[in-house]
Amino acid sequence: DAHGRVWIFGHDGLWCYDPATGKFRAIGLEDGLTDNDFTRGYALMPGGYIYAPTLGGVVGFDPDRVRDDPGNVEARLNLGYNLARIPGRLAEAIREDETTVRLFPDRADARDNLGTAWSQMPGHGAQAVAEFEAAVRLSPGSAEMREHLGTALISVPDRLPEAVSQLATAVRLDPRSAGAHLHLGAALAKTPGRTAD
Repeated sequence: DAHGRVWIFGHDGLWCYDPATGKFRAIGLEDGLTDNDFTRGYALMPGGYIYAPTLGGVVGFDPDRVRDDPGNVEARLNLGYNLARIPGRLAEAIREDETTVRLFPDRADARDNLGTAWSQMPGHGAQAVAEFEAAVRLSPGSAEMREHLGTALISVPDRLPEAVSQLATAVRLDPRSAGAHLHLGAALAKTPGRTAD
């Protein structure tokens, strides 16, 4: 917006990140939104108002009239996730994800986000694996987090059996996960004597 803030529209709300202060502002149903399930796109009007489509219609608001909420974990997770997908912003995403992990050390999704960001940074596979392992310890029943860990372990020397184990568990937890099946197949193909599996 006009103040350099980053607005994050999601399927579960709206957040504003102010890079100058490192704080979040959150807007939700409790703040007067008629719908907080945003779809794609937005419009920043000359007067400063922001309009964005939701599943229930269009929402408009004045960005200068929302409250501060620096500890909003969902906003922090969304910011790190989205920054990691913007070319040239991966290092910033990692810093944001590290802050989220520091603020919310028991959140498996925070660890998983940080592991995903590290996995995109060349030469940082060990950091990615460590974060994915922490995520799985915190949420052992998550097929997605086990898939992320197993996929990261495929490229770690001498840890291919662990990759197969994590991916097989992911398939058992969510038999419909195409990604878990794909990565399990890749791990088995690299395992001597398991190509047929």
